[in-house]
Amino acid sequence: MPLETASIISDLVTSNPASSDPLNNADDHLRLIKSVVKNTFPNITGQVTATHLDLNAAAALLAGTRAAVFPGAGVGIVTSPGLTPNGDSDTGLYSPGANQLAVAVGGVRALQINSDKSITFDGALTTSSLVAPGIIPVGGMIMWLMDTLPTDGSWCWANGGTLSRTTPGAGLELFQKWGTYYGAGDGSTTFNVVNMQEVVPVGRSGMGGASSPGLLSSISAGVKTIIGSLFGADQSTLVTANLPPYTPAGSIANGAITIGGAGNLREKAGDNNNNGGGGGAFSAMSGTAPTLTASQGSSSFTGTAQGGSSTPFNNLPPSRVVNFIVRMA
Repeated sequence: MPLETASIISDLVTSNPASSDPLNNADDHLRLIKSVVKNTFPNITGQVTATHLDLNAAAALLAGTRAAVFPGAGVGIVTSPGLTPNGDSDTGLYSPGANQLAVAVGGVRALQINSDKSITFDGALTTSSLVAPGIIPVGGMIMWLMDTLPTDGSWCWANGGTLSRTTPGAGLELFQKWGTYYGAGDGSTTFNVVNMQEVVPVGRSGMGGASSPGLLSSISAGVKTIIGSLFGADQSTLVTANLPPYTPAGSIANGAITIGGAGNLREKAGDNNNNGGGGGAFSAMSGTAPTLTASQGSSSFTGTAQGGSSTPFNNLPPSRVVNFIVRMA
């Protein structure tokens, strides 16, 4: 029979060549097979080391259908919902339900990614196992400049509200970190988160074992001034305008002024002509010395106003109101 024609593997006829074909056509058949293989895999320029299971799994993932379920000790990819790991050596990706993707390690689900982007952890793997620069740990708090919680991750408002002590992803992980430090909730099933409403965070005295008190009580006045210019000041001086308005005033009550009093006057003795002098002796006069008394009438006085006007004194640094949120799972 004449030599068949083919371009790719699917064109080959498995019943050819017929046993009746002459032997001198064998080289033509071999050249045809080599040509078909090269035409079918035109971009294969090196050794292919993937197994048929690997190729099947990759094809199934692209097509959205089920591949082999965790083949042996290798890595399998399963995309059809409702599947579970099949043994101690099953390791790979699978879909336990619609819009869910899970990872199995040694036949046990390690984590599951849900359609709402939350992550469920099983076994010893927890959120604390995920550490890297830029990841906020459970219990960490950040400023948040929106009025809705982020949808990527598990977050709660730092508003003193209550969370579950027992439900994963709804407070359990945060409760394991905090306990009832910020409030016991209902005392059994819930607990409270920190309340950052209308307050300013201040560094805890002695945090991390540092000596207390903090810097402002021990550094120089010059350094304090520099720090104050950055975020406020630890001391302020009142000026006249900050004082309440005040004018001093008063009055003097009625009274008496007395000048003089009882005395002992003497007269110097003189000659018969009443001329004093000349070594005569003083002699006492009888009677009481005169007294002068004057009355002081009622009077008043008024001072000068000191200029106070009760102007409010600003003791707050420039501030901006923001939200605070806490990572809870």
